Parts: sequence; structure tokens; C-alpha cells
Amino acid sequence: MSSPFKVLESYRKEDADIFFGRERETEWLYERTLQSHLITLYGASGTGKTSLIRCGLSNRFEEGEWLPIYLRRKSDFLSVIVHEANKHLPRRLKPNTPPLIALKAMQLAHFRPIYLIFDQLEEIFIAASQEEQIEFFDFINQVLRADLNCKIILVIREEYLANLSSYEAHVPELFEHRLRLEPMNVKQAKEVLLRSALAFHIDWEERDRTCDMIIMPLQQYDRIELTYLQVYLDKLYNEAFKQNAQHIVFSPALIEKVGALGDVLAEFLDEQVKFVTALLYLSEKQEESLWLMLKSLVSEEGTRLSSSIEEIVKTLCEHDFDQALAYKVIHRLSRARVIHQKEDYLELAHDNLAAKIFDRITTEERMLLRVREFFKIQFNKFIKVQSYLSKKEYDYISPYLDKIPLSEEEKQFVQESKDRLRQKRIWGFVVMGMIIFVLLVAALVAYQQRNIAIDKKDVAELQTQRLNEELKKSKQLSKELDSHLGRLIESERQLDLQGLSADEKSKRIVKLENELKQIIAREDNLRTRANEEEQRRIQARREVQATQRKAKAYEITTQALLTADSNPGYALRLAELAIKVHSDKLTQDAIVRVYQLGMSSFPNQPNVPLRQQITNLLNSGKIAKLSTAQLRNLDVEEFL
Repeated sequence: MSSPFKVLESYRKEDADIFFGRERETEWLYERTLQSHLITLYGASGTGKTSLIRCGLSNRFEEGEWLPIYLRRKSDFLSVIVHEANKHLPRRLKPNTPPLIALKAMQLAHFRPIYLIFDQLEEIFIAASQEEQIEFFDFINQVLRADLNCKIILVIREEYLANLSSYEAHVPELFEHRLRLEPMNVKQAKEVLLRSALAFHIDWEERDRTCDMIIMPLQQYDRIELTYLQVYLDKLYNEAFKQNAQHIVFSPALIEKVGALGDVLAEFLDEQVKFVTALLYLSEKQEESLWLMLKSLVSEEGTRLSSSIEEIVKTLCEHDFDQALAYKVIHRLSRARVIHQKEDYLELAHDNLAAKIFDRITTEERMLLRVREFFKIQFNKFIKVQSYLSKKEYDYISPYLDKIPLSEEEKQFVQESKDRLRQKRIWGFVVMGMIIFVLLVAALVAYQQRNIAIDKKDVAELQTQRLNEELKKSKQLSKELDSHLGRLIESERQLDLQGLSADEKSKRIVKLENELKQIIAREDNLRTRANEEEQRRIQARREVQATQRKAKAYEITTQALLTADSNPGYALRLAELAIKVHSDKLTQDAIVRVYQLGMSSFPNQPNVPLRQQITNLLNSGKIAKLSTAQLRNLDVEEFL
């Protein structure tokens, strides 16, 4: 005999006669659906968000007034929309049909408002990639802007509500109409208890005292955990049924016999697992495997995960079960209200149940859960856009691959990713080898040019030294000239005194002037040659410095390429330094190659040009700059 209480199950439309305590919230929700196209319903786990919609709101609409489409993520929300739409269309749409087209098709087939109800929206933040999240909220925005008679209700656990704020730019109306579903207080819980007892024909002994004995242990800050209450009431009902199947009575004596309220969910879970174990004659090892299967339905956040029946059966068959026994276990756990089956998918009956299983998970098992969820995100991404695992992603999951059950498609995905990484690595080595070879050749040429430039510099300095000596001689001649001029003037004076003829004086003066002009011309020529040699020496020095800069830049670039795989951040800073020392096509192309070799270690920036990604990363401060000691070791101070 199963009790009439909704143990770990939400209320449905047909449960209107036994759905109590949420009249005010139901009315608020109904009024908002008439006023707005987007409503966000949030609250703690176990407050009855799903029941409020499926039973409370559903019964406020007359038949034909609305077309509710209840959606859970499974693999991803948008593909589920098309799948659910096909249930309401005369002709099935192809699975890859855009969801907006599916909504338009439903509107043409049904002349009534369509309500998209995204239940447990937190799953998109737990198990989906950022790309899927963006795609989902962009779709919500498209629906709100389209000419569709379509309304949306988002149902989410309150601890994930803050995640929605990241997408308010995509959907500005996200927080305009929202309702927090509060846990029931003691007064409401008593009302639900008394009205439920009346509906289920349960009598009381010492009604008020018995009610208090049931409810008071559940009270926490005037809030009642409804999930715990339903499980405990189920336990009381079954015990009362054993005592008298014809007359169910709740009494203080019954509560004392059942025992004080403890962790009823954990007890319920243990009881059901042991019941299935005994019923199907499972061994201890098989019972452990059953627990492993239940743990596989829990996320690393301690929430429920959906999994296909095929995957669950495969998991059990890998742990001492045959296929027939695996299906029996699933059937019995479903009847025991531990798991729910929805089409080809299974999930735990309630998030609070998932939390209890999560408490049993070891640190190693939690790591496996984390890796498994990460792998599922990457595999779903591959299915959608053929994106294989990066080196960083593969290195993260590879130590756990033998501990995660994989389908044949998933194994093929891993192997193809591994093969591509190997090919990429080989080509990377080939390309890097070619680049290093080119750099070495360029460095050798630069070294030779440097030697030639040094030789030119030495010759220029030698010539300058010789010219300086000649200039020195020229200065000596200049002094001699001055002395000669003095003598000339003295000679003219003596000639005057001697009374020489004018012609003789003129000849002597002309001779002295010619000697003076020759000396001046020689001095000017020496100065001009000295200036030219000085310019050649300066140019030679510049050429030497330029070739030294180029050679040093190529040396640093080679080191960057060699360390790109083992230390990508340091390598990228080296490549940046090489460009500062000497920027040319070779160093500019090399920094791109260094970034590509270490890309798996850097933040992913889709739709951003590669060079802009490099600039953003270098300016972000996410990779350390080269220290003074490192710059000193690289011997680049003179080039900066």
C-alpha cells in the first residue's frame, strides 16, 4: 500500500483537491502571467516551485486558454524546445530546426498563448558551457522581441539567481517580474497537514498535540521543510496502515512508535536501497554499484543531473550487473520514488535527495563528478560545433578516463581529439623547427653582418685617427704660418728701411701669400676629410648596434619558441621583449606562433582577432612581466 502523500514528487493539475497552502502565490503568479511576457520564479530547494506552476497555476487556466510547454535541459534547452514542440504539431519538425521556427509552427497550429516553462534553470549554470548560456539568453531575447503570442516562466533555485545578472544585458526584463517562493511557516504547515488529513480520511487522536509533535521537530526559524514533512507523513501513514488498514489514525502513540524525527531523507534513501537490494537478491558488491549509479545522477554542486537510461544501464553493466537486472533495478528504484523516469531519461526524485547522496560522495568521487560534468560539456560542444578537446582540456580529463563510463561516440571523440593533438604537436614541432632554423640562419647572417660592420667601424676609427694626426700637423703648420706672417711683416719693415724697390717688395709678398694659401687649403682639406670619416664612423657604429639588436632579438625569439610549450606565459613575454628589441616581420610572426603553441593555457576569447587577443592578454596582467633579474640574465639592458 502506497500512502497518498506526495513523497519527493511535485503536484500535477489533477492534484488540485490536495494542493494546499499556496493560494496567495498562485494568484500572484496568475496575474503576472496576464501582465508580462517574462516571469522569474525562484526559491530554495523543496519550497514547491514546480508544484506551484504545474498544479496551482495550471488550474487557474481553463482548457484552451494556454498551451504550457514544460522544459528541462537534458542535453541543452534549445534542442529540447523542438523535441517538445513536436508533441503538439501535426507534422514533426527536424531536430535541427531553429527553436524560434518551432514556436511559430506551434502558434499556427494552436490559436492560444504558448507558455515556455523552463524548470530547474540552474542546470544551465551547473552543466552548460558559457557558449550555450549565451545562446539560450539570446533566444529568450529573440522570443520577447518577436511577434509571437508566447510567454516565458523561468524557474530557478535562489542560490543561482545571481547568475542571471550576468545576462541582464541580453534580456533587460529578467528581473522586472519575479516572485520568491518562501518556505512555509508553522501556521501554513499546520493548515496543509490538517486539510491533507481531511482529504485522505485520516483521523486524529489529540489533534493539536499530535500536529505539534509532527511539525515542531521540522521547524527551523519558523520555516518548514516540506520535503521532510511529506516523507515523515508517508512513514506515519504506512505504519498506521499496518495497524489498521480500514481506519488510519495519527496519534502521539503512533509518532512514538515510528520514532523521533531524524534525518528522514537519509533514512528514507537507505531504506529504499536496502529494500531493492533485498528484493532483487543483490550482493554487497552490487549494492555498492547501485550507490555508484545513484551518485552518477548528482552534480558536483549537489543537485540533480539527468542521464539517459542507456547510460545508467551501461554503468550498472560495468559493475557486476547484467542488462535484465539493471532494468529491474531502475524499475524498482522508480517505484520506490527514489528516481523519476521521463521518456528516455532518469533523474533523482528531488534535489534534497541529491543533497543526501552528495553527502556520501568521497573527495575522489567528487573529483570524478567534476571531470565527468566537464567532459559532458565538451562533448555536447563537439556535437554542436565539432570542437575537439584542447591540450589543456585533454590533460585535465585523461587521468580519469578509465574511471568514467563512456559511450562509443564519446570514446571516438576522445581518440580523435588525442590524434589531432598528436598531429598538431608534430606539426608544431615541424613549424617551430623551421622557424628556429630560419632564426638561426638569420642570426648567423646578422652575426656576419655585425662582424663586417665592426671591421668597417675599426677601419673608420683608424682613418679618423690618421686624420686627427694630420689635423694636428695642420695646426702645427698654422702656427708656423702665423710665425711666417710675422716674419713677413718684419721683412717688409726691414725692406722699407733698406729702401728696396717696390717691385722686389711685391714679389716677396706674393711669394709669402702663396705659401700661406697652400697651408690654409691643406688645413681645410684635412678638416673636411676628418668630418667625412667621423660621419662614416658614426654610421658604422649605428650599423653595429642595429645588427646587434637584430641578433639579440632573434636569440630571444628562439628561446621563446623553445619554452612556449613548457612555460607559455614566460615565452609570450620573451616574444614581446624580442619585438621591443627589434621589430620586423620575423619577430611579429614569432609572437603569434608562441601564442598558438600556448593557447590552451590562455583565456579563450572567441570572435576576437588573434593579434588583438595577444595584446589583450599582455595588457591584462594575467601573466607575469619579466623581472629585473630576468632582463639582466638576458643581457638586454643596452637595447631598452
